[in-house]
Order: sequence, then C-alpha cells, then structure tokens
Amino acid sequence: MSHKTLSPLRCANDTTKMSSFAGVARLRKRQRGAQKEETEVKEGGEKQSKSVKVVAKRVVGVMFWTMMFAILIRFRGRKKSSFSDEREDTNTNENNAKENEVFTREELGKKSLHLSLCGEVFDLSGGGGGGRGTADSFYGEGKEYSFFIGTDQTKGFLTGKREESNVDVDVLSHGEVLELEKWIRFYREGGSRGTYRKRGVLGDGWFYDENGKQTERGVRFWEKVEEAKRSYDDRHSSSSSDSNSSPSAPPLCRAAWTEERGGTVWCDSIGAGTKTTKTYPRLNAKNGVCECYEDQGYSDLRKLYENCLPKSSRCFTG
Repeated sequence: MSHKTLSPLRCANDTTKMSSFAGVARLRKRQRGAQKEETEVKEGGEKQSKSVKVVAKRVVGVMFWTMMFAILIRFRGRKKSSFSDEREDTNTNENNAKENEVFTREELGKKSLHLSLCGEVFDLSGGGGGGRGTADSFYGEGKEYSFFIGTDQTKGFLTGKREESNVDVDVLSHGEVLELEKWIRFYREGGSRGTYRKRGVLGDGWFYDENGKQTERGVRFWEKVEEAKRSYDDRHSSSSSDSNSSPSAPPLCRAAWTEERGGTVWCDSIGAGTKTTKTYPRLNAKNGVCECYEDQGYSDLRKLYENCLPKSSRCFTG
C-alpha cells in the first residue's frame, strides 16, 4: 500500500485559498451590515419625517379650528349684541308709549291700583309681579289708602281724606307744594320696592288737557315747586341767629283712611335718641291742611280736630 505525500507547495496554496475565502466572507458580512445600517438610518429618517409632517398637520389643524371658533364667537357676540340692542330699543319705545298714555276720568276709575297725583297717573300693581301684594295691603279695597285709587286725590294727599274737589294750586303754601313734589318723586322712583310705574297723565283739563299737554295750572304748580325750593335753600343758608329770617313751615301730618274707621291724621316725634319732641296735629283754617306743631296750642287759624284732645298726637277726622 503506497501513501501519497502532499507537497509543501500544495498545502500552502490550499491555506491561501481558505484565507482568501474567509476574507471575502468577512467583507461581504461587513458590506451587508453597512447596507443594513444604511437601510435602518434611511427608514428612521423617513419615519421621523413622517412624524414631523403629522405633528405639523395637527398644529395647523388646531390653529385653523381655533381661528374659526374665535371668528364664530365674535360673530355670535355681535349678532347677540345687535339683537339685544334691538330688544332694548323696543322695550324703551314700549315703556315710553305706556308712560305717555292719556287717561280720561272714566278710564282711570276702571283701572285697578291706579292713582293720579298732580295729573300724573301711576300703576301700583307692579306689572303683575310681587309688588301687587304690597300695594293691595295699602291701596286695596277697604285699606288705609284706598281712597287714592281711581281718581286724582292731590288734595287728599294734603288733608288725609277723600276730597271731591280739585286742589287750588294758587293757595298752596311752599310746604304743601314741596310735600306733593316729594310724593310725586316717590311714585316716579317706583315706591319703596321699585315696583310702581308711571303710565301717563290724566287729561281732565286740570293739570293736563285731553291731548296730554300741561295746562297753565300745571305749569304754575311746578313754578311754585321751584320757588319753594329756592326759598328753602335761602332760608337754610342764612344764619340761624338772624332774627329777620322767616320761621320754617311746620311739617305736614301723616294721614290714612279706611272704610271702617274713616280718616286718621297723626304727627311723628322730631329729633333722635333721647332728644325727641312730640308734635301735635292741627287743622290749618286757611287751606284745610293738617300740620304738626311742637306746642299744644290751638286757635281759629290753627284749629283742634273735633273729638281730639290737645295733647293727642293722633286724631280721627271721620
């Protein structure tokens, strides 16, 4: 049996070939790794680019809808404001129309909880709201001030009872016209609860004519109010020690009337705390008005009410 012996040259060639194959394999492996990394980088870049585009689209979308929402709100606000202004103008016109109504005596007499003072007609019903119950308790049928309802009782505001005749403006004192003006302001401002409303004027020819125009008598009344205010200011601006200054007019009595009791007049104490002074009702013989005096005296000009004691601060007038 013979054995072949490999020559050293052939072995070297085989080894060289194996080394060459291994190098090629490693090179290809590195090339594949590089290609893989390049592919991953490229894919990563594409993904990142897509993410940026998505975020950008979302931001643009949010900005767009935010702007649209702001425009919508602004438009609706203008529209609402416009409608609100229109409603306000409409309500103002309706209120002005109601305040300018001219009533006849017959129409006023049919109105529930309506009264006239110096020709101005006021609705005390509160428009059907919560004010009606309060008005009913004072001006309702049989209540203290029911005689004011359905007629002009300007004179009754001074005497405290129902009067059948109209007030004579020319004989009213400064104190009386200021008292009437105070009550007119009270009703114009809505009363103590803000529920009273002016509805127009009484066109009976006394303070206003049938067209709602103020008569000469009505003009004179308001001229006397201004004159009384100037006189009051002048009197109180002068020194209290001035002996030539005219004495202030006595305050007017408070008054009420019911069907059961009739009329009642009374005077409140003046002052505050422990320093109060009682006052007493007396009938002014010149104009038939009840006035309050600090002393208990009486005379033909300052009459004592019938069946009323000099020291009584409340008197029944029948």
